[in-house]
Amino acid sequence: MAQTFTSNVRANGILQFLNLAFPVISLPFLAHVLSPESFGAVNFFSFLVGNFSLVVQYGFEYSATRKLGDAQLTPSQRAELFSEVMSTKIFLAVASFFLYLPLLAWVADIQEYAPIALATFAITFSFALNPLWYVLGVQEMPKVVWRHLIPKGIFLSLVFVVIQSDQDAYRYPALIALAIGTSSIATWHWITQHQGIRWKWVSFDQIFKTLKQGFFVFGVSLLSVFYQTIGALLLAQLVDYSTVGTYTLGWRVMNLYPALALVPVLQALFPRMGEQIRSGKYSIPHLLNRTLSQLLAFVLTLMLLLTPLVPWLLRQFFDPAYQDAWYIYLGFLPFILLNCWNQLLANQLFLNLSQDKLVFRGYAVASMFALGISWFAIPLVSWAGVLWGLYGAEGFLALYFGYQAVQSGKFRWHASEWLPKAWLVPMGRQDLPVLVEDPKISLIIPTYLRPEVWPPLVQSIQAQTKLPDEVVVIDQHPDGAQRQQFQTWLTAALPGIPCVFPMIERPNRCLAKETGLRAASGPLKVLIDDDVILHPDFIHFYSAHLQAHPWDLLTTQLLEPGVVPEPKRQVARYTWYGYFYLNHHSSLPSSHLSAVTGACFGFYHHAGIVPQMDANLVGQGIKEEVDFTYTMAQQGYHPVYRPAVPTQHFPQSGGNQDAKARHLVKWMAEAYYNFGWVHQKHGLLHLQILRTPYVYFIGIRTMLRAAKTTPGFKVWVQIPGYVVGAFWRGYFHRSLTTL
Repeated sequence: MAQTFTSNVRANGILQFLNLAFPVISLPFLAHVLSPESFGAVNFFSFLVGNFSLVVQYGFEYSATRKLGDAQLTPSQRAELFSEVMSTKIFLAVASFFLYLPLLAWVADIQEYAPIALATFAITFSFALNPLWYVLGVQEMPKVVWRHLIPKGIFLSLVFVVIQSDQDAYRYPALIALAIGTSSIATWHWITQHQGIRWKWVSFDQIFKTLKQGFFVFGVSLLSVFYQTIGALLLAQLVDYSTVGTYTLGWRVMNLYPALALVPVLQALFPRMGEQIRSGKYSIPHLLNRTLSQLLAFVLTLMLLLTPLVPWLLRQFFDPAYQDAWYIYLGFLPFILLNCWNQLLANQLFLNLSQDKLVFRGYAVASMFALGISWFAIPLVSWAGVLWGLYGAEGFLALYFGYQAVQSGKFRWHASEWLPKAWLVPMGRQDLPVLVEDPKISLIIPTYLRPEVWPPLVQSIQAQTKLPDEVVVIDQHPDGAQRQQFQTWLTAALPGIPCVFPMIERPNRCLAKETGLRAASGPLKVLIDDDVILHPDFIHFYSAHLQAHPWDLLTTQLLEPGVVPEPKRQVARYTWYGYFYLNHHSSLPSSHLSAVTGACFGFYHHAGIVPQMDANLVGQGIKEEVDFTYTMAQQGYHPVYRPAVPTQHFPQSGGNQDAKARHLVKWMAEAYYNFGWVHQKHGLLHLQILRTPYVYFIGIRTMLRAAKTTPGFKVWVQIPGYVVGAFWRGYFHRSLTTL
């Protein structure tokens, strides 16, 4: 089963950080034990061999994963694809080696640095054995994290043991090659054992066919690295290796952002976004706006956190000879932001649309910009000339891809997708589903042990300008005779409206609501509480709105005694840090809700949609609303609020508010237990972590309120920890304990 998108991003982030761990963690040590010349040589051959490693990978992380994203692909076709790709990579590694050897004759001082050159090329063979592209395509990245973490950790630690002088410099790339090779074989073993795929060598005809099919994607991958690394190679030839060492140090520190943000997010996003784009279910401009805004926010946050630490790290761990690395790092910061835009359009949009030639042309011209500007500027301004070339290339790509996206109608500005509240809810669908002419509307009402609230509700149903086509009542009364008596009364009170009374196995609010939703025959389903009075146009409004907006999950205004409408902009929003806005009495419309109100909401039930309520949630308070809203949003619905047809809500004795007043600590613990459960269920670990400090603050507030009525200091002083503990027990799906 494919992992969630966020879990794939986290796993990919770990793997990308491991790839940077060698240079980032070991660079300070290498800078001390190696001379500037040897240190520069290690980095020079790293850049040079990096191009051959790209040849071996051949862009399969895009072209092959794009094929794996085809839902029609059979297991045997997957196995064939795996054999084709891995055979091609091994063939390319051997061919690259025979191209690399004569190239070394053109490298300055190659006799002195030959061991480093050959050991570095071993990394290429390790990449040839790496089947991570397959794991990425099937979206199972978390399954192979330990297979990379353990070997890379072992070989990284050996760096500090076996390298003591310039004569040992070749051991550094050799250890990298061993680390990548070991983790590649371990990943290959997982694919064999858990995916049932056996590799076999394919014919040379098939290899050449695979090369031909993926040529332009390979060209994109090669050129995207070439234009970023050609400057460092020219720096070695036009200046010296010491300057290369300084430049690459600033480059390596800057690469924290691609490793921690761009690469893990965009690689994990590629197959997912490809499915969304090709399905036609989602608006491509909305997808691009939301993804770009989230990506920039993530990168900018990392910059604010890491940049103040960089000068200290350089002073603490590196020789003063490398002081220019700080200015090189600063020079790269705008480049990273510009690169976010280019990566999104080139890789996520155009490659997923199979417009490989368009992307290839862009990177080919950008490479010429980088080469020409760097060649001209490096003799004049040293390493600053490399930055000139990079910004010339990146600026061209931004204009080129932006123009192509706007001209094709794939991109336009949507300010609503740049709001943080939009990021907390999955994107809704834009396609037009199959609709029924004059669809039936079902009114669903769970009830439990309070027949006295029904007469005013029934009167408001009778007064509707448009009557529901059926009323579905889930009566949870434990006494069968009482249930029968109530059902007889209700059927007589609503003549002409079919009444349905599905049974449930036990009283449970979530189970009752889900049972009602499944039992309702109408495609338009509206669920209300039993202690409400409906506006005369309530049914008519829901029917008209849901037919006009069939992907809306609609909730409307809810007024309790003494509450009047107010112009509140934040409605049913669960912020990233944990504060929950209710405001269902607002007089302003709202979208991107975190939760519909349980007292009145409705939706158009399309084929294939599962309106699931989780019966594992506990308590009487905040319970199924957030989970249900997120579940429906994941299936394409837009949670929206409209301040129309106000519903009068009369909370009853023994209900939610009463339970909160009498058992505050228990109510809070259960509410946050449910939030934790929802976070785990939907793969929202990042929100679980971000919201934990606020939950502790809520625990303190609960403690101060409970201290007035709860005797004993030892009891109420434990309340903050108890509430946070309930929050995390919910996340790990463990039973809630009592205080």
